[in-house]
Amino acid sequence: MTGRLNNHVAIITGATSGIGYRTAEMFVEQGAKVLLSARREDKGNELAERLGDNAHFVRADVTQEADVEAMVAAAVDRWGRVDSLFNNASSGSPGNPVDELSFHDFQTAMDLQAGSVFLGIKHIVPVMKKQGGGSIINNASIAGVGVGYGSMLYSAGKAAVIHMTRCLAIELGEYGIRLNR
Repeated sequence: MTGRLNNHVAIITGATSGIGYRTAEMFVEQGAKVLLSARREDKGNELAERLGDNAHFVRADVTQEADVEAMVAAAVDRWGRVDSLFNNASSGSPGNPVDELSFHDFQTAMDLQAGSVFLGIKHIVPVMKKQGGGSIINNASIAGVGVGYGSMLYSAGKAAVIHMTRCLAIELGEYGIRLNR
């Protein structure tokens, strides 16, 4: 299947570990040009160097709108388009009992789990509308549909990602933009 993604441009958030890391490797192996994004600059630069000319790293905190906007602009500036966005960045959230959580804990978890997905979609949609379509993949979790798979905060955030994906698939379908989780 080598070459399946030739001339494909992708952005992968959370690219310096786990699912994002391996996805980046696979996309480049298949011929894609990949903008790697994460907070850990040292890991991101190491990965980009290892993957070669088809990979470029941009440091971004996906909970910060200016960072997400700059991330998307960097991909467009470098390759002229973005065919897919993989909203993958995530982290565990505090598993304390609800009466021991602060509202700040809640906001921080929602900003990362769901807010980052919203920001990625918000800033990639104008690019994809202009080019006539694209694919947005939002990394959800079984924790978003069942209990006992993660903390309440993580699970609630992933449930929001699932529902946001469903709602926006309807909204954006007419523009040739596919959303999956």
